[in-house]
Amino acid sequence: MRGRKTRAAGAGLNPPTFNASKTISSRYRFESSSALVKVQITAEAVLDLLCMATGTTAAYQLCSSARVKSVKIWGPMASDLKPVTVAVEYVAYQGGGTTGSPTSRMSDTSMGSARAASVSFPPPPGSLASLWLSSVTAATPIFQLDGPANSVIDLVLEQQIRNDEGPQAVHTTVAGATVGTVYVRALDSDGSSLIVPVSYPTI
Repeated sequence: MRGRKTRAAGAGLNPPTFNASKTISSRYRFESSSALVKVQITAEAVLDLLCMATGTTAAYQLCSSARVKSVKIWGPMASDLKPVTVAVEYVAYQGGGTTGSPTSRMSDTSMGSARAASVSFPPPPGSLASLWLSSVTAATPIFQLDGPANSVIDLVLEQQIRNDEGPQAVHTTVAGATVGTVYVRALDSDGSSLIVPVSYPTI
């Protein structure tokens, strides 16, 4: 019939393709229990952040890869109003998972009693943190932090939920965990664990 469109045989009968990989965007907040002096954050620690306990001393990563969208840090003013400084420094990618100069650093300093030190810094192009991180780059530092005790750090990530990848245990010691509980680990869990999560159970 003129003017009527006909559908080709079989068109639209097959389910459309879809992306089975699930990516989430999350903001994590941390507090520093003591002063931060060039504290290095590794890909390993970022990948370990979100995990589930499978035993009292065992936990496994829930995400197979992650990339940093931004790092924000606030440094509280000292009681004697002495200026305090906070800084975020990203490590450059030089191929093959190696790192080196140049780095990208941003810092800020408090003034008096009215202005806290604060930095909001997305990873620049060419930095390791701007790439999708996986176990290939796990032990590599991707950024470092400076700040006084009781600094507050926000980390915004994109994370890909594990699909058919093999399970990956977190890289450092777990103790006192409850089986089946989802935890957020310290941001420097493979170091001194000075940067502890706020509002989440942690191990």
